[in-house]
Amino acid sequence: MVEPQNRTILQSWTGLPARTRLFLSFGVCVMGATGLIISDYMEKVVPPTTPAQS
Repeated sequence: MVEPQNRTILQSWTGLPARTRLFLSFGVCVMGATGLIISDYMEKVVPPTTPAQS
């Protein structure tokens, strides 16, 4: 049975091919930009609620 190597996250990241790292980074950026666009849209469409006064 082969023992797994103990690597840090940085070592695992740099061990990936450059093209794979590029696609993963691009995917994270696209998800972040999509979240920003959706949250801005939701702020315009759904008005904020006022807290109930007690």
